[in-house]
Amino acid sequence: QVLPGAVLAAVLWQMLQWFGATYVAHVVASASVTNSVFAIVLGLLAFLYLVSTSLMICAEINVVRVDRLYPRALLTPFTDNVDLTDADRKAYAGQAEAQ
Repeated sequence: QVLPGAVLAAVLWQMLQWFGATYVAHVVASASVTNSVFAIVLGLLAFLYLVSTSLMICAEINVVRVDRLYPRALLTPFTDNVDLTDADRKAYAGQAEAQ
């Protein structure tokens, strides 16, 4: 049940590691000592943000797939003037039951 999200998370993890290693090797290595510290700190913060966001999206993909919570109205979080789909109602009912 969780294989698609797990595979996608593994692929994204490997891509982010490759990009991070390339970033450190090319950008940080050619910077001065002071600038390299800032580059590493900002790069690490960006890396952690991207990893956490991608892992959450992969987990959400699994939940949506298993619970069949699609199709969903995309504007629901931003406005109240949206026609709810059956999947929206099911998701809201699940959230209400969890509370």
